[in-house]
Amino acid sequence: MKKKVTIGIFIWIFIVLMSLMNYAQAREIINYGEFYDNNGVLKQGIDDSMVDPIIELSGNLVLSGSRIEGQRFDGLAGNLFVNEKINLYVNTNGGRELVFGVVTEDNEIKSFQDGGLDYNTFDMYTDENTINIVLNSENPVGAFQQALLDKRIDYSAVGFRKKIKFGFVFFFANWFFDDLCEEIDLYVDSDSINDEADGTIAGPFNKVKDALDYGNDLGCDEINIYVDKGEYLEDRLDIATNTKVSGYDMVTRSNDVVASEIVLYDAYFVNSGAYKFELKNLVISGNEEKITEAGVSVNNENAETEIENVIIENALDFGIKQLGGRIEIDDVSITGTNPRMMLLGFYGGGEVYSVKYSVDSGAGIFLGGGVEAVLRNISLVANDNGALRVDGRGTRVYSDNLYVYNNEADDERFREDPRPEIGIGAVESRNRALLLLENSVIQNNRYAGISVVESGRAHFRNTNVFDTGKILNPYEVDGQEYGGGNNIVVRQTSENIAEGVPELEFHKARIEGAELSALALSDGLIKMSIVNITKNNIGLNIVSSANIGEFNEDCVDDEVYIFNNRMDVARKEIVPPDVNELIGSNEEPVEGEALCADVPFRCRWC
Repeated sequence: MKKKVTIGIFIWIFIVLMSLMNYAQAREIINYGEFYDNNGVLKQGIDDSMVDPIIELSGNLVLSGSRIEGQRFDGLAGNLFVNEKINLYVNTNGGRELVFGVVTEDNEIKSFQDGGLDYNTFDMYTDENTINIVLNSENPVGAFQQALLDKRIDYSAVGFRKKIKFGFVFFFANWFFDDLCEEIDLYVDSDSINDEADGTIAGPFNKVKDALDYGNDLGCDEINIYVDKGEYLEDRLDIATNTKVSGYDMVTRSNDVVASEIVLYDAYFVNSGAYKFELKNLVISGNEEKITEAGVSVNNENAETEIENVIIENALDFGIKQLGGRIEIDDVSITGTNPRMMLLGFYGGGEVYSVKYSVDSGAGIFLGGGVEAVLRNISLVANDNGALRVDGRGTRVYSDNLYVYNNEADDERFREDPRPEIGIGAVESRNRALLLLENSVIQNNRYAGISVVESGRAHFRNTNVFDTGKILNPYEVDGQEYGGGNNIVVRQTSENIAEGVPELEFHKARIEGAELSALALSDGLIKMSIVNITKNNIGLNIVSSANIGEFNEDCVDDEVYIFNNRMDVARKEIVPPDVNELIGSNEEPVEGEALCADVPFRCRWC
């Protein structure tokens, strides 16, 4: 019923307006005798349709200046216009006002006349320019509704009861138009100065936000926004329907563009609904003052996200964050993500005291809330607080060809908590989240390259972890220096052992150059094969194995080589005096059988 009602009302208003223009044009032609001879006969070469235009829309609905009478309206449109006297006012470009009268009886147009009616019940107003805009628009439905919203097409019911009836209908105009605007293509050009932009190629908007707001106002089911080469100053961009934003070359009419040629400054895309959001072929750039939101944030269990060929730089909080739903990321680079800070007060002397909103704020990508993610060809470089964090039961992430380089760790938080439970790794899986990683390089990060903590689960293969260093400003507690420097950490705090233990499998890997240890194992399970662990301060540092006994050497096959480290295998009690930091609890292991990690490399969601 909703669609039938909408189309009925729309066609009635829209076609009458078009008919009026054709009728008026025909009348002007006849009045000035441009196409008739003195005997009232068409001149040679003149087509009859030029003076008696026929408009055909929606099947059998045919209106024209000479054939408008006798047309019927069904559905709600028919109920609304059962018995009405309608005056239609059209201002021409020549400064004259044309008035037409339409009388309906029993859902039928009884008469159509040149000139207004006395004692009319409904008035409608527009002008010649508006009608031409609607007729010539690539999106006439959207142009018509925008004209209603802008009051370029206006209406007025006469009488209290009539106002109630028609007011109810037009109050829900946006709702009615939802079914009419199923999909819309809108264009954006930074050089556009069109004051009457409608999103067409001829009349593009000059900001993505304007195009997005326009499409949202129309109530379209799907919005496709094509952004021409240039630089754009944007703002928060709320996704309210299925939306695609992509770089575009308006000269060649092609999506084959270089992402760096389309830059959206301070663009912060937010999707809180069950919508599909696509972002392609462009750059999102935050500002250097680190005070403006920029990046992508999605939070809905039914949301779908696709991000491809995108660069995100200097984002605030996270480059990409998604909780729930599904996300696919391909060919994306995220650099320089800044943490969101919360002001707490001032030290003596006026120094600001602040902390991050969350332990992960400042990471390149955060995935949680049960999201299913597929990542390919991702570069995460020089972010302030880690690169990739996956969190929470039901969260499943697959990543192929991940490059993680030179990401920092949160120095201030480590000063407050020398044994932080989470947020310690450039790449981290925790709280029953599953991370599958292959064909990747994780190098020159701070504190930990990979951390599998607090019952997290991970399996990586054909992946190398190199040169993890301590935080920039290590600190001392009870005479011992802290600051990380572990290529891989597998750890569970003893108070959370009931939640399960972290598990890590890795195969075909090189683990080299850690400032402290290649692999620090504390109350967690591992399994590894075809691995070289070399050139680290400590190769394998075993504190305990899952609180259920000594480390099980069966979890390491014959093709694991631990060599040329300052100390190949260490336990807490035999750490050399000048290597003071170890990861682990002070609790004694509980007697029992030591197990191996069991994390199959199967991506059922890929």
